[in-house]
Amino acid sequence: MRGAMDWTQGAGVRRADRVSQREIARRMGLNRRASMLDPLVGVIERVHTPLPTHDPRPGRHLRQIHLQHLTWRIPRPLRCSLGRRAKLTQPPFHHVRRALIAMRGPRSLSAALGRPASTIWRVLVRHGCSRQQRQPKPAANRYEYAAPGELVHLDIKKLGRFWHVGKRVLGDGIRRSSGAGWQYAHVAVDDHSRLAQVELRASEQAVDCVAFTNTVITAYAERGTPIQQIMTDNGSGYRSRDFAQLLNQHDIRHIRTRPYTPSTNGKAEAFIRILQREWAYAYIYPTSTHRAKALPDWLRWYNTHRPHGGIGSHPPINRISHTARSYT
Repeated sequence: MRGAMDWTQGAGVRRADRVSQREIARRMGLNRRASMLDPLVGVIERVHTPLPTHDPRPGRHLRQIHLQHLTWRIPRPLRCSLGRRAKLTQPPFHHVRRALIAMRGPRSLSAALGRPASTIWRVLVRHGCSRQQRQPKPAANRYEYAAPGELVHLDIKKLGRFWHVGKRVLGDGIRRSSGAGWQYAHVAVDDHSRLAQVELRASEQAVDCVAFTNTVITAYAERGTPIQQIMTDNGSGYRSRDFAQLLNQHDIRHIRTRPYTPSTNGKAEAFIRILQREWAYAYIYPTSTHRAKALPDWLRWYNTHRPHGGIGSHPPINRISHTARSYT
């Protein structure tokens, strides 16, 4: 009997040494998943306090363990949001983010740190470093030549032809002018006065570019303000031999913009935006022919009456008239 009792007591000790997490939860009266009791089991193993099998109230014995060993992790249910879980752990992801170049995002950091990318993203958002900082834009190079004709900006805008009112107006998604083709608005804007000239032509090839530029040169010469320089982009029509020959005949310097930098030709780009907003898309035209017929009247109003913000809310014709000495 004594041997049996020793064997039972020994078994009880061995059973207490390797007590399962489920048994701990049952004895403490907890209703949580066993995986959340890992820190508690670790504390019990460190303090080497076996669970007694003869105490009818095992929770009383567990409450005698110093609670300061459990403060390193707050028990939480597994079904908590990622944001709350990230707040509990507070991993130093923001330090890693600033240490690494901002080219690496949450997925790359997830592979490096072994944490979910969504958790890393929320922590980065919380610390305000979730996105790469935008590089500061270079200062705008604003300039204006002193007299009309010193520099003229040329550009082209592609506009679609149409025979009927389009789907954007009716909102039904039906294309009614398939194969109608394109119109090309050739634009010339004076750098000093903002005086504009526009012609609708069939293409943007060298033939139409040379014809329109010749018209512009003649118009400026008739006003007494001959063109000295012309700025264009790097389109094929402006790089042609015929275009270069035309400028050489009139002793005009050709300036080209830097590739993929339309802001260099900003005055022409700004005028094209005005052209689209106040003429091309301002009204519902029955056909593109009606739109073309409305261009001369709108252009006359722009040059003679419309206030321009870049020249003190005056129309462009004011600067041309003063320079040509049309009146005193």
